[in-house]
Amino acid sequence: MIAANATIDYDAPDVVIISSVRSYFTIVQCIGAFIEVVFFFIMIRDWCRKNAITKSAFFYLFTLKTFNNFVYLVYWVLASYFYVFKTFFYITYAQFFTFNLEVDTLSEFFIALNRFTALMIPLKHDRIWTSTVTFRCLILIPCLAGLLIFGWYELASLNFFVCAIISCFYRVGSIMVSMIITLIPTIKSLCQSKPMYSSNPTLHVNALVDANLKKQKAERQLLYITVFISFWKTVNIAANTVFFIADASLFSSQLMSFITDFSTFTSNVGGLIILLVVSNVARKAFKQAFGIEKNEKSVSISTVFSTVKNQGSPK
Repeated sequence: MIAANATIDYDAPDVVIISSVRSYFTIVQCIGAFIEVVFFFIMIRDWCRKNAITKSAFFYLFTLKTFNNFVYLVYWVLASYFYVFKTFFYITYAQFFTFNLEVDTLSEFFIALNRFTALMIPLKHDRIWTSTVTFRCLILIPCLAGLLIFGWYELASLNFFVCAIISCFYRVGSIMVSMIITLIPTIKSLCQSKPMYSSNPTLHVNALVDANLKKQKAERQLLYITVFISFWKTVNIAANTVFFIADASLFSSQLMSFITDFSTFTSNVGGLIILLVVSNVARKAFKQAFGIEKNEKSVSISTVFSTVKNQGSPK
């Protein structure tokens, strides 16, 4: 926040520059909102298919995180370009921003937890992240965010500075935990040796290993995306913490605010682009959604793995 005794000069060159950058960045946010709409279209088209390849906890949680950011982008763009929304913006911004930030932080934590179980305990991963558990997580995240907002505002009414300190420490702690549980499987993935194929072609071992390798590769690709969004979420939390705690000049406050918006944008919209580039599953869903690739043999890696495993088991 701006220091109380600071002299505010809105015509200072550095303030004018950062204000101009922020105004042009709103245009970039509009493009980001369009990219997120395309992502929703891809997910919905794939989820409507009989053999959807993105019906997993990761993609459901990732979609919730993206939808949360989409609402924020629309909210910010409307307030920036349409005067009729400015009054509503000034009244609701603090509550909306806090709720949006909490949902994004909690979504990031559950995505990191999902990647941890996928790489560290793969045999139990599907049993942990059942459809029921995933649905409960999707409901729990906004509910927890709402409870946290209620708690923060009750505490702020008693002591605003203490509330700011506790909330910032909570968010920093949450993202640090997310980073740790993301880096542990990342280190394991980088150090893991590639299994060898069996020399006996009469058994289903080679097919089983091949399906297992494809599944592990798909899980690692989603892990690397999680590392990317976790890094930028860490930048977002750090900038947001400095913005609320430090007494700074107008330029520094606007700079921290811009870094907060930019890191949020990169974590979400940039994460979507990285997802399309890195993940074979996401690319396949993209191609199928736009008719580039037919859906004749689109079965998930988990289905292939289970089928081959059953074929190779003794009768």
